[in-house]
Amino acid sequence: MNTDVSDSLTFPDVLTISLEQALTPKLKLGLSVIRTGWSSMDEGLNIDFDSDQPNSKLTFGFEDQWMYSAGLTYDYSKKLTLRTGIARDNSPVTDEYRSARTPDGDRTWYSMGGTYHFSETSSATFAYTYVDIEDVSVDRDGSLTEDNARGTYSADYSSSASVISLAYNMSF
Repeated sequence: MNTDVSDSLTFPDVLTISLEQALTPKLKLGLSVIRTGWSSMDEGLNIDFDSDQPNSKLTFGFEDQWMYSAGLTYDYSKKLTLRTGIARDNSPVTDEYRSARTPDGDRTWYSMGGTYHFSETSSATFAYTYVDIEDVSVDRDGSLTEDNARGTYSADYSSSASVISLAYNMSF
């Protein structure tokens, strides 16, 4: 059916507190705490069709969460800086509203990388991050109103991610 749709969504607020402290002339410690106000998205998506179709609703039921991270930066030489870090990122998804669209679990991030300075004005930054995501189960038994049209669904999810980054920086 050809029709217009509308929805409004409030995105979460984010509070970040970070600290960087030199431990030695070559080694720095970085710490961060991030709070994300996911509950602002509690209403989820309510796609309102400008026709006789019923609305399509997806309730997120997200909870506010925290992410904690720690990292080290080491100035190996004037040309090479090395970095490593770890983070724990708690998922906002609750068991009641977890679905095939949001099969998220708590995440642990492991990162390493560095920057190589070719000159005063150019450098290359590289990084690798592995994200280990907690195994989760989805069990939508049809008890939520929004599931009436979708039926039941049960599945186990196991996931992870590898992120490779490379950037060339030039200042002039």
